[in-house]
Amino acid sequence: MGADGSTENSTRLEDWVPLDLKGKPLYHGIDETERMNSVRPSITAVRERWNDVDKCQHIQNIVQETIKASTLSRELRDDLNSVLQVARFWADQRRPAGPLQSSDRDSIVGSYDALQLYTTNAGYKKVFGYINQLFRREEIDEQMIQGAAALVELLTIDVYNLRLDNFGRAKYYNFTGIVHRAMTVTEDVMDAFYALLEKPLKERNFSVPLAFVSTSVNERNLQEFFNKDSDGKQRLHWKIHVGELDPRLLASYRQQYPASVVSTINAMPISHVSEFPNEQEVLLHGPFLQLLRIYEEPAAGHTIHVLEMVMLNANRDHATELAHHHGVYREQRVLFGRICAATKYDICASLARKHGLPEAKGYEDLYAETLELIGWERTRASLETANYDIWATSRPSWIGASLKDAFPKYYVQRRDTFSKALFSGGDYSVVEKIIDDEYEWQKGDWCNVPRLFDTATDATNGSGFTALHQAAYNNASLIFVQKLIDLGAWRTMKAQKRERFMTAREIAIQRSHHKLIPLLEPRIHHTIAPDVLEVLERRVHELMREMANDAVGPPRVIIATTFRTDTLTQINRFAVRMPQLNVLTEIDMVNPSLWVPIPSKRGVSVYIYLRLSIFCHQAEAGF
Repeated sequence: MGADGSTENSTRLEDWVPLDLKGKPLYHGIDETERMNSVRPSITAVRERWNDVDKCQHIQNIVQETIKASTLSRELRDDLNSVLQVARFWADQRRPAGPLQSSDRDSIVGSYDALQLYTTNAGYKKVFGYINQLFRREEIDEQMIQGAAALVELLTIDVYNLRLDNFGRAKYYNFTGIVHRAMTVTEDVMDAFYALLEKPLKERNFSVPLAFVSTSVNERNLQEFFNKDSDGKQRLHWKIHVGELDPRLLASYRQQYPASVVSTINAMPISHVSEFPNEQEVLLHGPFLQLLRIYEEPAAGHTIHVLEMVMLNANRDHATELAHHHGVYREQRVLFGRICAATKYDICASLARKHGLPEAKGYEDLYAETLELIGWERTRASLETANYDIWATSRPSWIGASLKDAFPKYYVQRRDTFSKALFSGGDYSVVEKIIDDEYEWQKGDWCNVPRLFDTATDATNGSGFTALHQAAYNNASLIFVQKLIDLGAWRTMKAQKRERFMTAREIAIQRSHHKLIPLLEPRIHHTIAPDVLEVLERRVHELMREMANDAVGPPRVIIATTFRTDTLTQINRFAVRMPQLNVLTEIDMVNPSLWVPIPSKRGVSVYIYLRLSIFCHQAEAGF
């Protein structure tokens, strides 16, 4: 559903944007290398001028000319201006001194204006779809490419900061999985893909450098598109396996180039900031795709050509990585390219074996050859597995911020709709629709969040009722309550009802909703004495409040980001509800753990990692 309440989906998950430009559908081999070499000077020029007010204004003017801003609707021009006229920074970078430090520009990180504009129909079709086409254009106008590169930089900054803002979530830290995209293409484009499949394995790759590609984790989102009239074109389904860089190869690279920033923003879930969350979108940033196979399958009475491909969620796209191609920069790029290639060949070999493809042996040989080029001994770099496991493991989050200005605008709209449906008599169809539209790995979040408020005073007076508390209060159906529990609703979590703090079960008992009482009995996986847990919780809350101005953080409580902020100020500013550690006892993990995000006024959350370890009735929070 869009921000205006409409149910019309966007078009980002389907087709190329039809513009009157002569362009290539894909780049590969020498074309790909030459295209990147031609674009790099524009990236460098943009980044070198980014922190200079006058030069930055010049870039903004180029952007306006590049996308023909004067032809846009007034509303879209205003939205674009709000993106361009505010300085933006990579959240883990120090801000430059001078005019860009002015107070009216202090909330520049975390607003996600560029990313939110991308998710709207108009913003995609008229702005970002246009620049995607520019990057496919065979003849490059230097000024136009520089303008497009600047707009891409704004979008890239938003994606990078979104990752930091959700650093405690495994799918944001390093997304892996299968994503999908639908399109119709002409016969000659289809022939180009089949021709690519006939090339040697090393050359079965293509990209559109710097362009953004919208995909979905939900294959069902493609069906409506395939039901449409294809106007005589071929129906195409991109099925993309997104893999992670081999962590030991990455450790090897970081040992040699510790200052080089390697991030995982090539594939980023963005529904959290999207106008169309039901699309369950994953945004691919300049993907380099290896074509594994092409096969046909029927769908809606049509023949669909499925392109099964592999890409890595790893790049060096950061403000510190000026896109030079000489000296140490070239050495870094060559080594990084090789470890990416080795990882990609390893994934392709595994998938080829799974599908019984004859290319499996060829990919295995390429993997071995590339490892030899890297230097086998260097692949034996030590890996800090404890820290890696922290980032890579999915775990529940305690989303404690109670104020609306702590979250992106479209997410706030959904939270409002969700709460109104719950608290206005229980319109559970709306509640279930919002949950169903969410990514699988985030559905549980909706079960454990209360209403959002405009002011800290209102938040302080709020009950803290979650969906489960309200369902117990309303005497909801057993089916609905069971669904919440299956998704991860915490039965030990307490909300305030008048002067008492009560679990959902206690609310059901008080209101004589007998059918719900057995179902709402908490299932405890880790037993701990209530008095010990109470002392532990009080101490954790004290430690959280003591973090203000502490660059290291107290023992056992780790700040999970390189970006520091005054934590105590943010706890107060956003009316953060402190975590109830009793919920750890019902988390079905060997070592139950919890992420506690604390929003920053600059938009990047501080994350606290809590782990409950039980040894002889003793508990410990932290590592």
